[in-house]
Amino acid sequence: MSEKCSNFAAKIKTINRQNNITMYTPKSREEYITKCRYYDGTEDSVYTKRWADYERVWVEWHFSEEGIDELKRLVKAYKAFGLEHFNTDDGIPMSLKALLWSRFMHWGCGDETPESFADWWEQAYMKES
Repeated sequence: MSEKCSNFAAKIKTINRQNNITMYTPKSREEYITKCRYYDGTEDSVYTKRWADYERVWVEWHFSEEGIDELKRLVKAYKAFGLEHFNTDDGIPMSLKALLWSRFMHWGCGDETPESFADWWEQAYMKES
């Protein structure tokens, strides 16, 4: 891992320790799946649609204590990055955006900005179908 990526990972861990959030938890997998753009609950969607596997992970994480903890950490970091008010009216839960943001940041090793995430969101995630 490069020094830049290591520093970014350490920064996210610090942000995660400093914040607390409460997450709403629907009662069924189906409620989560309706929030996904690509994952439809089937294995076929995971293998045929680009973002479906991340959405599948997001759905599954809601049903384990470790997954919930990870989503909470991601949402804290997402908010600390300045994205708390990003597209709040698009029907996509912040926890899913936070998971996708973490992958976006991972690919860029932390050099990205809120603006570059917004561009990626519109050009990659929202445009594909």
